[in-house]
Amino acid sequence: MTVQAYLEPSGNLVVETPVYRILFAKSLGYAGRELTITAGGAQRLDRFDRPGEGEYATCMCFENLVVSGGFQQGYYPKENHLVQGKILDIHDDRATVEFAGGLVALRDDTPGKAHFRKRITFQRDSYRVELSVEPPEGSLRYIGIWWDVNDRWVTYMRSSAGVLLPLRPRFADAVGEAVNATFKPFREMDRGEGAWMEVGGPLEAIHVRLVEPRDLSRVRGGMKFWDGPDEDGNSWGVSHACINLDLFSDLAPEDIGQAPQPHHYTYEVQLVPAISYH
Repeated sequence: MTVQAYLEPSGNLVVETPVYRILFAKSLGYAGRELTITAGGAQRLDRFDRPGEGEYATCMCFENLVVSGGFQQGYYPKENHLVQGKILDIHDDRATVEFAGGLVALRDDTPGKAHFRKRITFQRDSYRVELSVEPPEGSLRYIGIWWDVNDRWVTYMRSSAGVLLPLRPRFADAVGEAVNATFKPFREMDRGEGAWMEVGGPLEAIHVRLVEPRDLSRVRGGMKFWDGPDEDGNSWGVSHACINLDLFSDLAPEDIGQAPQPHHYTYEVQLVPAISYH
């Protein structure tokens, strides 16, 4: 069997393939917590030290759903026990799991509730997500997915908009409101291969691509990149860099149009040694 998925006694769900290993943490609503591309440098790429500390401790998860800036799948220092995780099917070359339930509110006084369902099919060097989102009633500001990694691993970034963001190790290139300047609407990113963004390190790369809807004019979103500051320069893994797939965003120009109703999306993530791209 080349692709395995199993539940640990703690309830965490682990996926292992010949190329990568991901642990989805039950206490964080099954957001991804430990990431290793074992066919590359075999080092953990997630931000892993002192969870919950620092001004920018709200990320820190890989494959993390965020809605309207007020609800998240995984969020420190809270725990999210509103999500159920189950393994649906396992074959030699693929495994399918499902995570479904509620998102945790970032503030105790945040009104409303948000729910989601992710059906994820894992293959040797990639996984595909079918996502459904039920945002809270009222105005919808944002639906996005974050992939947060240790930024001391990152050496370059590129996107289908043809824009390169210079990354300087241990310095913030895009933080706070400056992150908005990195936002690219989907329709500006399609260069014949759809909308995608990639970060690479010395031996590995993470490539995120929007699959559905294919008509980018119907998706009021885009992609942006967060290069966060170092909270502590003395320990490995404190700082972080983050791909943002904004499926719906109030940063999008008004004439782009609305998101499809209901909110259904499909995206794909490749986790492969960077040498495959060069």
